[in-house]
Amino acid sequence: MRTEDVLNRCRAALASRQRLLIGVVNAAKIVNVHRDPLLRDSLVDCDMMLADGQSVVWASKLLKRPLPQRVTGIDVFESLLGMAHREGRSVYLLGARREVLDEVIVRLSDRFPG
Repeated sequence: MRTEDVLNRCRAALASRQRLLIGVVNAAKIVNVHRDPLLRDSLVDCDMMLADGQSVVWASKLLKRPLPQRVTGIDVFESLLGMAHREGRSVYLLGARREVLDEVIVRLSDRFPG
């Protein structure tokens, strides 16, 4: 899946108000998924899985199931923030300690006023 495809699926989910859970995997997650049932279950429930690490893309080629490109979670996050800004949508941020969240809000407000 390419970045453009991911963003199109996100736009469609927003338009139809349907849930879209996106999981990202890298080499470390693939190693840890075997011993962490919570991590495994969280990934199994995803509607879309992205190759966040380049090693995942390389492995896909070795396994003869090539992925077209690396699509990082942060790239999708930033693209979705830009889309929300252009379309006047609100964003809900969940997680992190209060001081971390406050800093993220300040930085995002500077980058995406309003």
